[in-house]
Amino acid sequence: MTILDDPAFLASDLRRALVERPFGYIDVGARGGAKAWCAPIAPLAAALLFEPDRSCLADLENSLKAGGWAQAVVEPLGLGRHSGPAVLNLYAHGVNHSLYPANPAFCDRYAVASLADAGTATVDLATLDEVLFDRRKSEPHWGEFLKLDAQGAELDILAGATRTLAERTVAVVAECSFLDIYEGQPRFSALEPFLAERGFTFYGFEGLQGWSCKFLDKRTARGRER
Repeated sequence: MTILDDPAFLASDLRRALVERPFGYIDVGARGGAKAWCAPIAPLAAALLFEPDRSCLADLENSLKAGGWAQAVVEPLGLGRHSGPAVLNLYAHGVNHSLYPANPAFCDRYAVASLADAGTATVDLATLDEVLFDRRKSEPHWGEFLKLDAQGAELDILAGATRTLAERTVAVVAECSFLDIYEGQPRFSALEPFLAERGFTFYGFEGLQGWSCKFLDKRTARGRER
C-alpha cells in the first residue's frame, strides 16, 4: 500500500497540485535505472535521469517506461562544474566508470577487480544549472530532489548547480567517500560543508560500505578492517 491508495490523499489539494506540476526528481549517474525513493508517487513525479554512457541508454529508457512516471526523460550527458567534452575513465564494472582516474594504491590495497582499466571514452558534460535554466527552462518542476551517484564527481556536480540548490532543491542524496577510491576525488569532509553553506542540514547515512581484504579474523577481532 502506498500514499496513492489513501482516499484522503487522493482528495487532497496536494495531489491536485502534483497533477498540475509533478514532483521533480533528478537522478545523476542513473545506470541501472532510477532509484526507488520516488516510486510510491511515480504517477505524480517526473524523473530526469543523467547517464553519459550511451551503451546503457536503451535499458534506461525501457525501465522508465515501466515505472509509471508522470514524465520521464533520459539525458545522455555527464554533469560537472563546467560544460564541454570530458574524458570518462572506463573500468571492468560499468557502475565504476568515472571522470576521475582510479587510485592505484586503493585498488592494490583492496584487490578491487571491478576497477580494472578498460580504457577511456569522450563524453559531453553540462552543468545542471545550464540544463534546467536554459535547455529545459520551460519545465520549472525539475530539481526538487537530487540523487547523485557519480563516482567521485558529486561535489563537481553540485558546484555546477548552485542556482538549482538555491531556488529549487529541498533534499540531496549523494554518494560520498571517506577514502580516495579515485585520485583527487572530494571526500565527505568537502561535500558536507559545501551543502551546509547553502542552507542544507546533514540528515544521516542511507547506508555504509566497508572495504576489507579479510586480514582480520572476525572470530577474534571486532568490527571491520576499514
